[in-house]
Amino acid sequence: GTALVPMVAATAVGASITGKMVNVTSWTTLFPGIGFAMLALMLGSFALIHPHLGQLGYSIWFTCTTIWLGTVMPTVQIIVLAEGEPEDFGAVTSVTQLSRSLGAAIGTAIVPVVMLLTPGFGPLPLAELLDGTRSDVSVAWPAFRNAFLLLAGIAVLGAVIAARVPLRKV
Repeated sequence: GTALVPMVAATAVGASITGKMVNVTSWTTLFPGIGFAMLALMLGSFALIHPHLGQLGYSIWFTCTTIWLGTVMPTVQIIVLAEGEPEDFGAVTSVTQLSRSLGAAIGTAIVPVVMLLTPGFGPLPLAELLDGTRSDVSVAWPAFRNAFLLLAGIAVLGAVIAARVPLRKV
């Protein structure tokens, strides 16, 4: 839990920096593409680096990763609101939040399936790790690697979609 606190703060930092950049440049549609591309790079490279960074290493890595996630969230909201009429802002905001929630729920469902379908890792090794009868956590690394590669692929898809949004100033 304590390793996640810097990630939450980093998302807010990324959002704040991006908000200032949008305020200075007036460009909104540029930042989600950059943020998703960097997020994909961070997640993909994490999947390929040595699995033993330690708690501090993981915390630093994911803090840097979530800064890029923070660049995406507020600008998407601004882009969607810029396309809507003022009387529709409530509905537009609700649909954006619903989309985020559905994406998070689907991702939360898909990632463990990918992990459990990884050869050599499944319900039994997972149960052994959770109940403490198995202490060798390296059995889980291929499953985590596959999960992070999947997430990197989703971020690439997000970058491609964001790159297709016409550049606009607000």
